[in-house]
Amino acid sequence: PDMEQKWLSRGELLSMITEHYHNNLMTGENKGKAYLEKRGLWDEELVKVFKLGYSTNDANEVFMDYRLQMKDELGIFKVNYWETFANSVIFPVLDQEGNPTDLYARRTMNYTDRANHCYNKGRHEGVFNISNVRDAESIILTEGIIDALSIYKAGFKNVTALYGVNGLTEAHENIFKNGIVKKL
Repeated sequence: PDMEQKWLSRGELLSMITEHYHNNLMTGENKGKAYLEKRGLWDEELVKVFKLGYSTNDANEVFMDYRLQMKDELGIFKVNYWETFANSVIFPVLDQEGNPTDLYARRTMNYTDRANHCYNKGRHEGVFNISNVRDAESIILTEGIIDALSIYKAGFKNVTALYGVNGLTEAHENIFKNGIVKKL
């Protein structure tokens, strides 16, 4: 008999894959940890607060029951189920409750045929570091999440990131216009 496909919400899928990538980064030596160390961002508390992760290219096997949905809805897999974020450090965008709304990945290996920066499929959702910027009077705005994390680690918690150069979203604009922000 055919196995019944389990369908999960986008949030449930993002939570599962984020947790998997986070566990990969936290267990053992890997290129993700080395990359973060090189960038001055390896700090266990920072890694835990932002649920940073690493793709060891094993999600295809781990999420066999959900890979079609992860491919179609999130873009976690490409054709033939090649993992989109293979050998990448994963930087989730978390909501105020700590649930992932979006994923940004930075490759630790240089490929000639792939971009070094990538996001999951679909429109960008959420604001990076929302819990520290939603009520801030001033916000430090960076182009990317790695820059924002560097500033955060230096002690400036009121920092957020765009989704790249042209990555200003409605969610960002709403934070900036909420009447509290006086300085960007």
